[in-house]
Amino acid sequence: IFSASPENVTKDFVRSKLLSESVRMGRRNQEISDSVVPENAFIGRGRYFRKFNSRGNGKSRNVRGRNGGHVGQGGHDQVRETEDSGTSSSTRNQAGANRFNGRCYRCQGRGHRRSECPMNRSANIARKDEKMEEVDIAFLTTSMDAIISDNDNTKCKHKHSESDLCLATTKYDIQFVIDSGATHHLIKSEFSQFLNNTTNSDIRIGVAKLGECIFGKKVGSLPLMTTDGVNMLLKRVYVCNQLSFNLLSVKQVVENGMKVVFSDEHVNFMKDDRTVLVGVRRGSLYYVSLRLRPSAVASSAVCGDPVLKHRRMGHSSKYPIDGICDVCLKSKQTRAPFMKNIPTDRRAKSVLEVVSSDVCGKITPLTHDGKGYYVSFLDHFSNFGMVYLMKEKGEVELYFRRFVSLVENKFGKCIGTLRCDNGGEYTSKSFRKFCEEKGIAISYTIPRNPENNGKAERYNRTVMEMARCLVFDSGMPKEMWGEAVCTSVYILNRLTTRAVMQPDVTPAELWHGFKPDLSKIHVFGCTAFAHVPAEDRAGKLAERSVQMRLVGYCSNGFRLWDSSRRKVIAARSVVFDEGVRLSSVGTSDEVVDDDEVLDDPDGSVEEVPLPDGVSKTSMTSPVTSTPGGTRIIPVPVLRRGQRIRKEPSHLKDYVTSMALCLLIEDESPDTPPSTYEEAISQDHRWKAAVKTELDAHEKNVTWELVPEPPDEPIIDSRWVFTRKIIDGTSTMKARLVARGFQLPVMDDEVVYSPVARMVTLRMLLALAVENNFEIAQLDVKSAFLSSKLDEPVYMKPPDGLEKVPNGFVCKLMKSLYGLRQSPKCFNDFVDGKLTELRFRRSLIDPCLYFDRDVFILIWVDDFLLFSKSASKIEKVKRQLKHFFELKDFKSTNKIVFLGLEIEKKEGVIKISQGLLIEKILKHFNMTECNIKKVPVEPKIVLSKVDECDHRFPYRELVGSIMYVMLGTRPDLCYAISFFGRFQNGWNETHWIQLKNVLRYLKGTRSLGMVYRKSSSPMINVSAYVDADFASDPTDRKSVSGFLIRMNQNVICWSSKKQNMVALSSTEAEYVAMASCAMECLFVMQVLEEITPNFVFPVILYEDNQSCIKMVKTLETKRSKHVDVKYHFVRSLVDEGKFKVIYKSTDQQVADIFTKGLSVVKFERFRKDLNLFCTLV
Repeated sequence: IFSASPENVTKDFVRSKLLSESVRMGRRNQEISDSVVPENAFIGRGRYFRKFNSRGNGKSRNVRGRNGGHVGQGGHDQVRETEDSGTSSSTRNQAGANRFNGRCYRCQGRGHRRSECPMNRSANIARKDEKMEEVDIAFLTTSMDAIISDNDNTKCKHKHSESDLCLATTKYDIQFVIDSGATHHLIKSEFSQFLNNTTNSDIRIGVAKLGECIFGKKVGSLPLMTTDGVNMLLKRVYVCNQLSFNLLSVKQVVENGMKVVFSDEHVNFMKDDRTVLVGVRRGSLYYVSLRLRPSAVASSAVCGDPVLKHRRMGHSSKYPIDGICDVCLKSKQTRAPFMKNIPTDRRAKSVLEVVSSDVCGKITPLTHDGKGYYVSFLDHFSNFGMVYLMKEKGEVELYFRRFVSLVENKFGKCIGTLRCDNGGEYTSKSFRKFCEEKGIAISYTIPRNPENNGKAERYNRTVMEMARCLVFDSGMPKEMWGEAVCTSVYILNRLTTRAVMQPDVTPAELWHGFKPDLSKIHVFGCTAFAHVPAEDRAGKLAERSVQMRLVGYCSNGFRLWDSSRRKVIAARSVVFDEGVRLSSVGTSDEVVDDDEVLDDPDGSVEEVPLPDGVSKTSMTSPVTSTPGGTRIIPVPVLRRGQRIRKEPSHLKDYVTSMALCLLIEDESPDTPPSTYEEAISQDHRWKAAVKTELDAHEKNVTWELVPEPPDEPIIDSRWVFTRKIIDGTSTMKARLVARGFQLPVMDDEVVYSPVARMVTLRMLLALAVENNFEIAQLDVKSAFLSSKLDEPVYMKPPDGLEKVPNGFVCKLMKSLYGLRQSPKCFNDFVDGKLTELRFRRSLIDPCLYFDRDVFILIWVDDFLLFSKSASKIEKVKRQLKHFFELKDFKSTNKIVFLGLEIEKKEGVIKISQGLLIEKILKHFNMTECNIKKVPVEPKIVLSKVDECDHRFPYRELVGSIMYVMLGTRPDLCYAISFFGRFQNGWNETHWIQLKNVLRYLKGTRSLGMVYRKSSSPMINVSAYVDADFASDPTDRKSVSGFLIRMNQNVICWSSKKQNMVALSSTEAEYVAMASCAMECLFVMQVLEEITPNFVFPVILYEDNQSCIKMVKTLETKRSKHVDVKYHFVRSLVDEGKFKVIYKSTDQQVADIFTKGLSVVKFERFRKDLNLFCTLV
């Protein structure tokens, strides 16, 4: 203070220095007292402080000291004791006589020694407080003594007056400390009455001192004006009861477009390089004085009490109070507002994180198949929707299970949260239990608040609005609203929407991962001409197409409405006529939705007025002109067709649907594209696959570009796109194929190419178990490109081939997929190369090659290698790589070959088809079906019908299950034999029984055939034979069944209906034994070629004693009519190659191949087939 120049020493300067010094010395939670700030500091000596005295208010002020005395302004320090009525005069005199009157060496004050100085306590507290550095800090930093008042009188016994702390000139002035560290404007509570638009707040205001904070209880705007009369408005001003100074935030001022420039003596507030406000520096702080606007003062003068003011002004929100007004709540409380725009951080971050669902209906009239409701599922992240049509609301759980299964298979994860209303369809015990098992959290709406599920409600409204447009525009019957709803969802999934956070991205693109193809979309209800396959036409002059109407889309085609048969048919080859608007057919009832949610509570719809001069009746005219020049082109009057239609018989083989397809599923990324244009417009990996294929052709010199020959046929080509699962990874593959069917086949031309038999594969696996063989898998890349053609073939340049001169075609130098001779050429090429490597070709199975220690099984371009020595397998691989470009599947414990999953451990091999079974269940929508314990019910009887009900894909399902049976599942053998009899005539009854096989497969999909090593080093073959006599009630033919084992490992099985009518059970068994012997001969001959350990005879187990005698004895009267071809078993027995042994019926395993069995017997025989779930 004393070092400052006389011009700068003012009262404010001195007090600022003292306050800063107090903070530096560590005074905490204590006001400055006269014992600490002696009065002589304000008086001083000499001319400097006489000037200071004249600047005061002219009066001597007494400030109450710490010890009860008063320190007055004067030339000398005077200390006067406070009178205490409770203390005697002698006591006071004695205390005064012993009182120390000297100067303290710590604070320079009088009346106490240094050891008694009150500053010692503050210094100790400061040192204990984590030894913080003693620095000169500003407001809202380490210590808050100078700005925060403490209401606790035990800590602070005296407060500064307003004249000391805020040097305002009038009672309407307000002074701010300019704080660059404050984030908001802060004012003391006494100025809160001048705030406008106040709201309650509970903000915590942190300070620099760790762990300390103050609280703001109210926020509003403060209208101010400068001393020059310029109006100012401070926004977001917080009221804090603990403040003694008002703080002006530099951050808020700068954010409002102003500049704050500090200098040594002043601070300037500038707007557009013009100074609008000036503050001054006092000590180490900067201050600015403002004045309250008169309007703010006038409004606050209504009443000093905020509660009374609020009541006087009729509980107006213009005069709020702190706390809650119960009268306002009773009179004005409304529903809490719903969030209009969800913050970005609260939106779904991934697919299936949140899914909304809602039921719409009941809608009348019902659909053509009796549906009156639909349930929607909407993903929040992608805004991709799916709908299922329902007859009753109670079906929601069924379709929700299907939806969950679908998305789980697609994305590998389940739904995170399901948002729905409190309808009984969502609150049932079974529904909640299913969600609990799947880990799905359910978010129910609050009763009477459907807005909680507003996304699903609004989505259903959008779907219904578009569906109405489609129905009204097409003139279709109102009962087609179901198809219109499904089509609306299909279209909405392909349109951009603001609900998706990514711009210009459609829901389908987020859901599937590729851009949708909009070229497939046509006008709903337009005329569609579906192609009739040649085999379904009555003759050469029959119509090649039939007229229908487009009502939707499916994954590989279109959904067409056949009004004559009232069925929806799926077709692929369709030509559309979108220029003709057809008339409305059927009922004219309105489509009524009993459950639709409208924005308008009254449900009123504003009528759009027609332009002047246009009447409602005039809309039937072709063109109407309005006075404003606008041409109105009305919808033409629709005319109903007069042609009488009847059910076309040539559509019997179309895939039709009596019920609407409930799930509108878009082109899944698992479904490969069908054309080149579709592929390159989707995932970029398809384009890379095309380039890889063309590069392979260029490397192999598959063709050369030559001018088009005039007299040679030119074939076409196409691209085939597939996905392969290799080592658990999905790989995209593009293959160029020639359309070689255009070339005629010569009579003397051989184009046959063999493939390996499943029996041979299982024999090698059984042999591998016995000899601890190593197994390796190879795949020939672009296999057909390795072999040369025998004759010239010319092909059009394929799509994607660049730099092709006009008039040039591709002359094929090597075989290409699709040519009739390509498989034969490649097989001959492989045979020649393996012969060069000194491999011998089996005479029994031409796809089996063997050396002394190595066996190779070939299935077109897939090789499977077996050997005791891994080094020999590697040697063969190296040799083959000289001739082929191979993909080597490194040796693992699991190999996938021809769809068979081969797992290998020491001494044990398991083969199964779990992945294929899962795919079949998914394809036929049976992933959530109930399980059955047997595939065929005992004593089941079905009759063949004359026509095929194409609503049910009966043949497709039989073929799918048959491949599973042929590979690894002999327990399905009789089921496929039985249901295969009705592939030329079936109905719904046959379909229901056939689906029981899928229910059985679902419960046993992990079953696989297990091969174990036997204790004997020799190879023995045995067979079980059985027949069910006259089991078919329609033609009384018998069923043969047999099983062949190689050292107890099952390698072959069969169930077949006999071609002849047996006259007795003996004859039926005898015929079955002959069929078994023929297959045993094949096995026996292969084993004789590949192993020296095979021993005779082959054992045949038979449970019919008469049949056994018939084999061992000569012809009798009862068997003289039996065809000679069945007697060759007798010659095999006579030669010692076969031996027939009796096996009781209870132990006859082949019984499982001849009839449907009870659960107990079926499971016992299934165990004898070595079918187990685990590799043991």
